[in-house]
Amino acid sequence: MSQTITIVLDLAAEAHRARLSTVDSKGRFKGPALIHLHVIPSLKVFLNAFEAANPSSYWSLICCTNTKVETVGRTGEGIDLDAIMRMLDDRVKKAEVEEDAAPTTLASSEPKANPNISISKGISAGVTTAVCRINSYLNKNLPGGLANRKRKHETALSASASGADDGFTNLHKNSDEAKSQNNVIESRILVIQTGEDWMPHYNNLMNCAFAAKSAGVCVDALQLFCSSDKNEERSSMLSQLTHITGGLFMRPPTPAGQVHGALTQILLTVYLVNKSSRNVLSPVVVETVEFKGRCYETGNKIDIGFVCNLCLSVFERKLDTCLTCGSKV
Repeated sequence: MSQTITIVLDLAAEAHRARLSTVDSKGRFKGPALIHLHVIPSLKVFLNAFEAANPSSYWSLICCTNTKVETVGRTGEGIDLDAIMRMLDDRVKKAEVEEDAAPTTLASSEPKANPNISISKGISAGVTTAVCRINSYLNKNLPGGLANRKRKHETALSASASGADDGFTNLHKNSDEAKSQNNVIESRILVIQTGEDWMPHYNNLMNCAFAAKSAGVCVDALQLFCSSDKNEERSSMLSQLTHITGGLFMRPPTPAGQVHGALTQILLTVYLVNKSSRNVLSPVVVETVEFKGRCYETGNKIDIGFVCNLCLSVFERKLDTCLTCGSKV
């Protein structure tokens, strides 16, 4: 069975991470991991292992910032480090401009840090591009791409239901045939987020999640610390994304747990195995899913809120007009 994997690498918070990165007395990094020193080398090892384990596989690497999404690597071409460094340099320059433009306090002449630097605003665009990339690959290898896979799956389920009177044997036979047809090429996405959640894109990301689930695409996620603070809030958006699509979500236990080869070990032991083999290996669940909703307006976690009946956006206060779609609530 052929496999495809599309990696979405977040570069939005790299300037913030580089500023907060610390070293010990021996000059070794204590975290957080830096893209060019730790993440890219680990990804190279991971992709080499992926190709070795799956000779007929296909992979692609997508990098995203707050304003740009670009494919920087694919099977047969390798990773374009120059393109990644250009995106990093552009992001660092924009971060410096944002810091210079931030207001200063009277008590200190140092510029006030801009919190938006550590926010990952390009994740939803990156995941959307990844789904389109998988569809493009499947269109070349399977007639109809994702739409045809979904159609075959629905047709097989209908056939199974109509033949239910013949007994369980016919039902299981049709289900097995549908599964074998639908899994000729197993596709998945690996999202590596290096910043904090950007709540205005919550709806976009959830739409991507349901689209991926409908197409049978598994989405895994790895959240890296964006500072040396061990108490950083973990991503509720990524945990819900992976839960919906049947993927794995993990965050290293400490900032130091993503440097000095630790990130490579995580990628190889947790994310190298495909979804169909995970049922046999029983991977350890390292993070629980947080099902609490967030207010689209404020980003606060809420237990009870008001939902738009058109786009399903959630708000913690009652509004006359939905801030997302503009319809009357």
